[in-house]
Amino acid sequence: MNNTPVKILDWGESYQRSLDTEILRSERQRVTILAGFFTFAACMLSIISFVPGLLDAEFRERFQAQWPWTLALYGVIVVYEWALRAVMGWLIEHRRHPNAALRYLNAFIETSIPTVMLFIAVSLVGPRDALGSPAFLLYFFFILLSILRLDPRLCLFTGSVAAVEHFIFATMMIGALEPGAQTSIAYTMVYHFNRSLILFAAGLAAGLV
Repeated sequence: MNNTPVKILDWGESYQRSLDTEILRSERQRVTILAGFFTFAACMLSIISFVPGLLDAEFRERFQAQWPWTLALYGVIVVYEWALRAVMGWLIEHRRHPNAALRYLNAFIETSIPTVMLFIAVSLVGPRDALGSPAFLLYFFFILLSILRLDPRLCLFTGSVAAVEHFIFATMMIGALEPGAQTSIAYTMVYHFNRSLILFAAGLAAGLV
């Protein structure tokens, strides 16, 4: 009679490991996209700043003055995302569970990047035009990519961070405007509150995908 103990397969543990691996693979794809995007953005910034004829002389001088700092920011982001990719590869290889708190911290850091870029826009074009900067659209880019986190709570968190940070930025910029500059609805708190609500709703929608 064979007395070898029978190993009982824990389906719950097996499922959790498979889910963790899939989450890490999806996260690795997400950070790879971000690293590629900001590498492309750094190239485009350099072209816009130094190729004659693309900007007026005044704006070209402003872009060239900010170019080292903005390029350094892009460089830090790219290095950060590639470091995350390496960490995720290590976690996959060793079948480790992704830390939930660090995932939220990472979501906060990444979602704050458009906010930093909006403040950089202030030094380029001033508070009035910075309120309409294309950097605002980057919030939607990060919310869209949050779907690859495979966690609805993180999608909602990303949308919430984007909404709060944008509203704080808008409050500061509108407060810095001269009274005569607030001649359009685009420079009112109601307008930017609604834009923040759209960011929150986008995060909610991403979590439902």
